[in-house]
Amino acid sequence: MKPILRLCLLAVVSLTAACSAAGFYGEAEAILRSIDTLAMSPAEIRNYYAEAAAGTFGSTLNLVDPVEINKIQRAAVENSRLGIPLIFARDVIHGFHTIFPIPLGQAASFDPTIVEEGARHAAREAVASGVRWTFSPMVDISRDSRWGRIAESFGEDPYLTSELAVAMLNGYQNNEKPLAAFCTYCQR
Repeated sequence: MKPILRLCLLAVVSLTAACSAAGFYGEAEAILRSIDTLAMSPAEIRNYYAEAAAGTFGSTLNLVDPVEINKIQRAAVENSRLGIPLIFARDVIHGFHTIFPIPLGQAASFDPTIVEEGARHAAREAVASGVRWTFSPMVDISRDSRWGRIAESFGEDPYLTSELAVAMLNGYQNNEKPLAAFCTYCQR
């Protein structure tokens, strides 16, 4: 496991445990609460400034406006009781602003170097927008084409999937500003 991923996981576990041990049960619960901003209007997103200042959630999904991210982060750090920063996440599955082939298409190249370079580029774009955490790569071994998430996988070969997942993780995390990656797996 790469240091940045280990650090993020340890931070969440440590903060949650510390808050619980200190009797800050509301804060421990809030760290685990996430807000999905995908279908929200800018006015609805601004409503979360007060919640961030109150420390009622620990992360947001799909917020990619650096100005809004900075405002919400400032509210959380400067005004919440414990000053715990938020983490901003988005699915950066096959690119951020620049779109690359879906992982199934990347696997067809059989080239980990290409996958790593694409992930590195996507990580730079995501981090520049304020996103610091992604739910990728998806490491399921996909053998049933009827499953809706097969496009997010590297296919049905376990060896190829593992090699390309490592390449993608290296691309996300071997940057001047790494993107924390969370390998996803969905049991079916």
